[in-house]
Amino acid sequence: MKYRRVFFVIIALSLSPAVLGASGASQTVFPEDQDSPPAARGYIIPPQDVWLDAYISQADYHYPVPKTDAFNVIPLADIRGSTAYFLIGFKGKKENFGALPLMNLCFVIDTSVYMEQNEKLEWVKESFRAFINQVRDRDIVSVVVFADQAELLVSPTLIQNEADRDRFIDLIDSLDPGGGADVFQGMTLGYNQVAANYRDNYINRVILLSGGRDGSGRGREEFLNLSRWYNQQGIDISTVALGMESDVNLMADIATVSEGASRSILDYELMEQVFGNDLDRLVVPAVWRLNLEIALAPGVRFREAWGCNYWIENNVFHYALGTLHNGDSKTLIVLADLESAVPPGADLGTFSLLYTDTQGKSWRVGPFPLTPGPGVLQNRRMLTDPRIREAEGVIALGKSLIDVGNRAAAISQAQGSYGASRNAGYDNGYYESADRKDRITAELENCLTIIQSTWDYLVHISNNTEDIDYAKELQILEDYEYTVNQMYDDYLSY
Repeated sequence: MKYRRVFFVIIALSLSPAVLGASGASQTVFPEDQDSPPAARGYIIPPQDVWLDAYISQADYHYPVPKTDAFNVIPLADIRGSTAYFLIGFKGKKENFGALPLMNLCFVIDTSVYMEQNEKLEWVKESFRAFINQVRDRDIVSVVVFADQAELLVSPTLIQNEADRDRFIDLIDSLDPGGGADVFQGMTLGYNQVAANYRDNYINRVILLSGGRDGSGRGREEFLNLSRWYNQQGIDISTVALGMESDVNLMADIATVSEGASRSILDYELMEQVFGNDLDRLVVPAVWRLNLEIALAPGVRFREAWGCNYWIENNVFHYALGTLHNGDSKTLIVLADLESAVPPGADLGTFSLLYTDTQGKSWRVGPFPLTPGPGVLQNRRMLTDPRIREAEGVIALGKSLIDVGNRAAAISQAQGSYGASRNAGYDNGYYESADRKDRITAELENCLTIIQSTWDYLVHISNNTEDIDYAKELQILEDYEYTVNQMYDDYLSY
């Protein structure tokens, strides 16, 4: 695979037939420069945590970086059978660190016990070395840490010489994990630092790094209202969720209402990259409030879409993509049914863009045609465009994971009383339990069928398309197969 994609969060399912339960997991909105989802044997992704929209939206198909404009748009259209596929990709400009706007940043770092897992706090320490070596002498930097309480570790300061850099690193290196995680208190103190040093000509932003779940007892709306209020004052927030224990759902929502960026990071290498070469993807917008409108041609009927929320008004589909940051990419995919034959080269619809540039000026451009490329024929059995073809495989995988997750949930409900009665040593419900066991094993067989058919489909795409390699996705399916087979064998043993 030439690009890296978002992760799905996974939750443990017991391999014992007596217990098939799951602990809580949350939404993932992982960046495109992550590997594919982690596939651990003994794990099944719950259906509510297969966020296909996020998976599609954050995928990076190596769109070209704009040379002069703030962003590029890459519209693609293709047809297979009587289905039309539209892929519209966006890529923000990319600048060297030295060319970025001056910054007034406060890093809010989780030092709770969550940061002890997988040495996440060590990721932070090492990554700050990459960051601090690039900071310019007019950038304002502060650091807040939080566990049970929030503390100002580095007051707002200008890093002007090597002695300043060494003091900064020494303070970061002194951190140890422990205690709870009062995210709200950390956010509030971080906002205070940026507000106290607000500059109109600076990027004024909080960067929140959290490896766990909030323990403040605050409700979700309190977090969002805090972000909204400071956004109105010109101070935004970007969030970094560290590891699968973090509340990526909350972190993504906090960033969204503030028009910031949201990243999820599962390893040190990506953490260092973000704080080194890719800090602008957390901090610097290429374009604000990016919106897309799609009007389908007569005889082209909308079926489904992935990548972002949408609404319909006067047969025009409106997609709100939000802020596109420097170096970032976003992808939207739409499927539509063709109610009649389409002449070669015919437009299947049009799209228009609405956005606000970094100077505050609003733009509307378009409409532009959505036309299949040369060689696209309606009766083809395979899509022509490799990007759309690869995305279709991702969609197929996501739908299969949702299907298997739903069946696993149904199994969990069906077997509950059976496991309880066995553990209690009762035999009088044997025939009822045996019938229930048959239903459960049938569902597990269905799961294996879904996994195998999805495997075959991805291999088919990969074998027929140059440069598409679903190795990571196939690993997920292989580990799913292992898990389901273990469950199946356990049930047959009773």
